[in-house]
Amino acid sequence: MKFVVQGQYNIELFINNQPYALNNSNFSLISVIQNCICFLPTFKLILRDLTGKLIDQYSLKDGSLIDINIGNNDLTQKMKFRVYGVPVSQPGINGPEIKMVGYLDHPKYLMKLVEDSDYTDTSSNIIKRITQICGLDNDIDTTNDKMTWVPGRKNYSSFAKHLCDYAWNSNTSAFSIGVDFNKKLHFKDVAKLIKSKPIKQLYWGAPSNDLAKNVKAYNCLMYNIKTLSGILNKWAGYGMKLNQEQLDGTYIEHKNVQATRLSNYMEMDGDLKQQIDTARIEYFPPNCGNVHSKYETAFHQNRRIRSTFSTLVELITDQFTQSSLFDVVRWQMLNQVDRSVNSAYNGIYIVAASALMITGQNYYEKIRLYSTGRQTDTSGSMV
Repeated sequence: MKFVVQGQYNIELFINNQPYALNNSNFSLISVIQNCICFLPTFKLILRDLTGKLIDQYSLKDGSLIDINIGNNDLTQKMKFRVYGVPVSQPGINGPEIKMVGYLDHPKYLMKLVEDSDYTDTSSNIIKRITQICGLDNDIDTTNDKMTWVPGRKNYSSFAKHLCDYAWNSNTSAFSIGVDFNKKLHFKDVAKLIKSKPIKQLYWGAPSNDLAKNVKAYNCLMYNIKTLSGILNKWAGYGMKLNQEQLDGTYIEHKNVQATRLSNYMEMDGDLKQQIDTARIEYFPPNCGNVHSKYETAFHQNRRIRSTFSTLVELITDQFTQSSLFDVVRWQMLNQVDRSVNSAYNGIYIVAASALMITGQNYYEKIRLYSTGRQTDTSGSMV
């Protein structure tokens, strides 16, 4: 049974395949999140237990199935989750509340140990195999790093993350990985991705007029500009080195990388970078010759280039955007004081996380966008 708020959203909830009839008084929060950090999308659900028997009535337990379908008149996002742990009963303002959290219904990918097999291939092909084994769809960029990969005692999700960390395609590639609401695993070279045209526009104030007609624009209620440049520059931006001794006694050093800008410059001060030169040194064990030729280079390169994505925009909208991980979008905002176009932050960003939330009977989406820097450098001192 759909719960409909006219002009905003409709939602269906099923617990262990039984419909749960939502209304204005029997839930406090429904939230689902996808991001590039967690192995799978997650959910949080707070229901008001008006009878005191909800857990027994729906046989709620660890591993219970939760179906959440959220949409509007045109589109519906259908998601199936598993409860993680035992649902918790807690006192609430209007009676007891049942709180539960969980993950997208793909426990094999999340927890099953990798089965013994021959994993001699490129990282992209092995990740494709993992999606086929675990029942996930895929969106995978090609790599050039064939070797025999050893999963050890990793589960499939940890093995996929390991493959991503050491994946290599070119001197500019930088790979990232994530699974979206649609059970699709994305394995993307973000340096290649930034050259794509935006598929949608998110704006505050007024949309841009210079995009293609098929690029839909979504109005945002509020935004927050943040930066991770301080910690990421100290960790990697102002000179990280990866040193390694070879079996023949020679010594190699991995330091410089070729980063591709999303914006006109990166959030690093050129003078500071020159003064510091090296901010961090790490050591790799000797290369025994049983890995691909760019194994250590890939690990160093992937981390350093990903660390340049330090400018982020967090925004909230009440529109149903159907944003997915690694969507390339155009962010447009006006200056809050004089309503002029804010050229510093407008530009191309990549979606790295999003949350769909229903609380207080209102629908919201929170979306996190990443870029490598601002579009204008008034001081002329940035890298």
